Amino acid sequence: MLSAIPIPDPAAERAREQIILKGDLPSPTNPPTGCVFNTRCWKAKDICRSTEPLLRIVDKTEVACHFPTAEVGN
Repeated sequence: MLSAIPIPDPAAERAREQIILKGDLPSPTNPPTGCVFNTRCWKAKDICRSTEPLLRIVDKTEVACHFPTAEVGN
């Protein structure tokens, strides 16, 4: 979602890479096990499909993700 926020500099906006989500939308009535976004997340690993991530603070923002940084975890 953050890649959808426009950058006020037109040159930087054109040069940046946008993340296009693929996969199935999670069902609100029958969510997947683990992280509810694992069906659409480009970072999803086995742990995402089996274990719900804990809410934690990263850079003053609350996140619930096993891999909350730009790098995919091992």
